[in-house]
Amino acid sequence: MIDSRQRVWVAPYNNGIRCFSKDGTLLASYTTQNSQLNNDVVLCMTERDDHIWIGTDGGGINILDPGSNEMSILEIKELVDAMKEAYGVDPSAVAVAGPAGAYSR
Repeated sequence: MIDSRQRVWVAPYNNGIRCFSKDGTLLASYTTQNSQLNNDVVLCMTERDDHIWIGTDGGGINILDPGSNEMSILEIKELVDAMKEAYGVDPSAVAVAGPAGAYSR
């Protein structure tokens, strides 16, 4: 995923997420070992209001503020098992989908 600041976010399988600058410099790495990320298996990501929404396999939605490195967890019963897709609908809305339904905020 490329965010609004042109940073590149990737999720190597079972290794959390990494953030790179446009030129490929590693800016940050988030795993369960070094951050509040609650699951290293990341299925999808999107951006909303300068926050990265991270859909995990069984850990719900982790919301990262890259400026402060603070992470919060949004647990929605229907989406906790495996969030399949996340879309930035517009700068102030996100829609996510899982096997049991969809959610927007």
